[in-house]
Amino acid sequence: MTAHRPITNEATPGPWTVCDDDEFDGCPFIPIETDKPVGPELQLICEVRGSSPDLLITDNDRANARLIAAAPDYHAAALKLIKAADEGDADLSMEGYDDLRAAITKATGGAQ
Repeated sequence: MTAHRPITNEATPGPWTVCDDDEFDGCPFIPIETDKPVGPELQLICEVRGSSPDLLITDNDRANARLIAAAPDYHAAALKLIKAADEGDADLSMEGYDDLRAAITKATGGAQ
């Protein structure tokens, strides 16, 4: 078996959330935030800018924002699945599977 180096996560921990659309209706960006301290910029992770010709938010932009906000959830589920596979742990594998399904639901706004 190939030796793998340890997987670390130096990114801002989740959860990351897409700010409420109603609050930013008509705004040219969608903020993605966390409740963890990030630095002087409050808890802002990033902003998804409007991609329409008039720079307003499109449905595609909203989908991109949900996908970005789900990144920590995908990462945690992937780590759990890798650990389960390495250790042959079926219970942990099912937890990872459930976490992955939850991340997909978050990223797709509930659609699967």
